[in-house]
Amino acid sequence: MRPQDGFPGKEILAVSIMGTVLVILGTRWGIGLTTDSMAYLQMADELRSGELVLSTSTWPPLYPAALALVGGGIQKYGAVRLLQVLLAGANVALFAALLFRLTRGNRFFIVAGSLLASLSLVTLETHTAAWSEPLFLSLLFAACFSLSLSFETQESGWAAISLITLSLVPLTRYVGAVFLLAGWLLVLAHKQFSWTRKLFFCLFSAIPLTALLIWNRINLGHSAGGSGLSPEWPSAEIKAGVSVVAAWIVPGIDRYRVLPHQQLLAVLLFLAWLGLLAASFRRFPEIGSSPLGRIVT
Repeated sequence: MRPQDGFPGKEILAVSIMGTVLVILGTRWGIGLTTDSMAYLQMADELRSGELVLSTSTWPPLYPAALALVGGGIQKYGAVRLLQVLLAGANVALFAALLFRLTRGNRFFIVAGSLLASLSLVTLETHTAAWSEPLFLSLLFAACFSLSLSFETQESGWAAISLITLSLVPLTRYVGAVFLLAGWLLVLAHKQFSWTRKLFFCLFSAIPLTALLIWNRINLGHSAGGSGLSPEWPSAEIKAGVSVVAAWIVPGIDRYRVLPHQQLLAVLLFLAWLGLLAASFRRFPEIGSSPLGRIVT
């Protein structure tokens, strides 16, 4: 963005630096490690050695691949820390870019929103541990930003960037398949794209995840999120998918205790609410012309 367009570049740079400094201070005794963190680090070592042992159906491979690229050996924990610090600054900047698009260049909301995001305890927690969420957010923010620009400018370059980043989101966390589906719906509903372009986008953005699921199925006996011991395929995996999506829709839901039909009901109610929201925005043009209305419709 150019300064004359209203984007507060200097302020966002300062907020991004502040966010990275907070993550540096939060990891001064080392990067946080959990069970998932150790699995990611082990997968990174396995990728470097060319012998992948851990299940990619439980832990998608993109974040371990990024860890494998940044470094290994005894220095790998420092390399992981560096990656998370860089992603912290990038996520603040990308979030600010999204706010710029959503608020039509309102400098106050851009700076205030970015500041709140960088100071969020959830943001600090996810960036101070060796987790895949920071990379997931970077790809998701980049996909949303580039997709909105491709809708506005009709430039193939932005469409290509959105295709690549959106296709990589579920390779970081499998719940990203929800956002991949949302991207398809937005592209299919966009009136200025030809059907050839729409189908090309949906088809090619689905290839990475489809290839991974097929690889998991052939080599591990199950596609994603299961133990491979259940013969009820694909119903068991569909049940697991509904469970994950329900937990994303209703924060704090315990997907191991809530009954499957209750989880499915939460998903269906959410989809129905989205449909009603989109219909209301189309019915009332003054609402549909707002930034939120343009996103939904």
